[in-house]
Amino acid sequence: MAPQQISQGTSKDLVSLLQMGLISKLLFLGSAYFLNFGVSAAVGFPRALCTLEASGGDDAPSFVSAVLDPSCSTVEIPAGATLNISTKMDMTGTQDKHILLEGTVKFNPDIDYWVANAFPITFR
Repeated sequence: MAPQQISQGTSKDLVSLLQMGLISKLLFLGSAYFLNFGVSAAVGFPRALCTLEASGGDDAPSFVSAVLDPSCSTVEIPAGATLNISTKMDMTGTQDKHILLEGTVKFNPDIDYWVANAFPITFR
């Protein structure tokens, strides 16, 4: 099949794209990316899923550890799990991480602790 060129601009071009089936192919590829079938569309390598389990105590250290783990690209909090966060979480420098939140994350309601342990954020 010869390469097909896409031009800009008119609704006639959109009809041509539909006839060529390009729109449906692009929609399929886009939905495959957003559903995360285990492959990063951006770089093409397998994506590691790290699933957290509630400890019954402070889950902040295990949450931070999973997020900072370079082999873990997606951190899952599964349905039915309730993570308790009682200490501050420093995730500075984290890039290209996904949090799959299907369960619950509860923060300790001790406002005095959170005020005393807040991270300053400077906006430019």
